[in-house]
Amino acid sequence: MYEYDVIIPAAVKDYVKLPFCVEGLKNLNPAPKNIFIVSSRRIKLEGCTWINEKEVLDIAPEDINYRRNNWIYQQLIKMCQDFTGEWFMTVDSDFVFKKPIELSSDGYPIYYFNNYPQEHRPYFDFMDKIWGLKKVINYSFICDFMMFRKKLCRELIPDTKKFVKRLNEIISEDCLFSEFETYGNYMAEKYPYSFKINKINVDMHGKHMPNLFGSEEIKQLLKQQTDADAVVFHSWT
Repeated sequence: MYEYDVIIPAAVKDYVKLPFCVEGLKNLNPAPKNIFIVSSRRIKLEGCTWINEKEVLDIAPEDINYRRNNWIYQQLIKMCQDFTGEWFMTVDSDFVFKKPIELSSDGYPIYYFNNYPQEHRPYFDFMDKIWGLKKVINYSFICDFMMFRKKLCRELIPDTKKFVKRLNEIISEDCLFSEFETYGNYMAEKYPYSFKINKINVDMHGKHMPNLFGSEEIKQLLKQQTDADAVVFHSWT
């Protein structure tokens, strides 16, 4: 497998989780070449490079006409950035690997699905309207982390501004963009023999805002003995 970088986009509500997320990356095999944290505030963590999220794209969150515009903007950072190498893996900042994770097999990248089945129709309706892309796999690609290749991202979104203009015309609660479902199903349809599939077991913990996870609470939850390969700490808005 080719060398790759890791991108961790981080919202303010998830900053407390970042040290645990970064520590968990030690379980990745092979290890990443670089780790980039993308956020609005400067983050200093050993072994990581901070990227100002406001300088990544040629659009701003305010250009997106949706109530959760920062969430959409974060997805576009993943698919439209140009500061990594050709291969890059995105890891959500509330996600922590607990056990060794193999990222390739026989030279092919491995894509994971987790033990929480998802079938969110608005994601597939958006894919269909924008790209004529159907759901072609009987599981969800939403897994809090994913390996991407720039070449495929550019095939999907060659021009960020034009894409956002089209997105604004159709986005709603019933028609939503998902970077994971879009990229995964595009790859499965166009390049079906370019990857392999495996399952990851994830323990999920969640809180609704304004309740937040604290550092000590996360430490205690990570100490729990379970069969999980990873743990996620969602803070829902």
